Amino acid sequence: MFRPLVNEFLLTLSSAGADGTRPVSNKGTAVTPGATNTYGSYASLGVVNPNDDAYWIWIYAHTVNVVAENRMVMITVGVDPAGGSSFTDTINDLLIGAPLALQSTTGGPIYGFPLRIKAGSAIGVKAACLSATTTAIRVYCELMCQPSRPELVRCGSFVQTFGVTPPTVGGVAVTPGGASEGAYAEIGTLDKPLWFFDFGYSIDDTTMTTASLEVDVALGDASNKRVIIPNAQIITTANEVLNRAAAGRFALGAPGDKIYARSQHSGTADTNNSVAVYGVGG
Repeated sequence: MFRPLVNEFLLTLSSAGADGTRPVSNKGTAVTPGATNTYGSYASLGVVNPNDDAYWIWIYAHTVNVVAENRMVMITVGVDPAGGSSFTDTINDLLIGAPLALQSTTGGPIYGFPLRIKAGSAIGVKAACLSATTTAIRVYCELMCQPSRPELVRCGSFVQTFGVTPPTVGGVAVTPGGASEGAYAEIGTLDKPLWFFDFGYSIDDTTMTTASLEVDVALGDASNKRVIIPNAQIITTANEVLNRAAAGRFALGAPGDKIYARSQHSGTADTNNSVAVYGVGG
């Protein structure tokens, strides 16, 4: 029997603290959004690996929600290859909803991307919010380094964002279905080959419901679609919280492919749902 080789990442670096550091509920760096639909300044996450390239980045965000107010947030991750604080936008406009603290039952959104980050690089984050009454969110990241089988690692050189018009928070409008699937909304069109995809979800509503949603992301055209992210879970609460677990998938997309998304709601859907999609290439 043929047994494929196994790759291990032998080093994981976390901006939330060194290995063995006692965990805290507010782990991560405080990142303050700007005014309504405006990015604030970059905050450094304080993680630099001087010796090894990273092949994967995990991004965690939590603690922003306020009852009866829409604090839908998006963040942009920047990289400074020189290890300083001159960050270049690298992963743009990640929709993170309005996540609760880590110790809550819903946790916070998680994004992961197979992205090459050069040794010695520093990571920073900036945020924008729909609400004029902004509060700092908490963000931290993990870098996966030292693959035991680097020849088995597929990692990209860029992440492309579809469906967002920054700095306005939110993506392309989708109308959730109920008993049946909602209609597909066109999110964008690929102009280069991409091979890993994830999505973000936002709801512009100050009186949200406690519910579960499922989201499909597809590639294709108006007549033929191939679902590449099926039934990804979204959780909302009556306290205006929106969270989702990691949902990224490897899938091949060619120039000219259109990106579509749809959602389905467990009850009566909240208003103003939207989706953005992120693709890795290179």
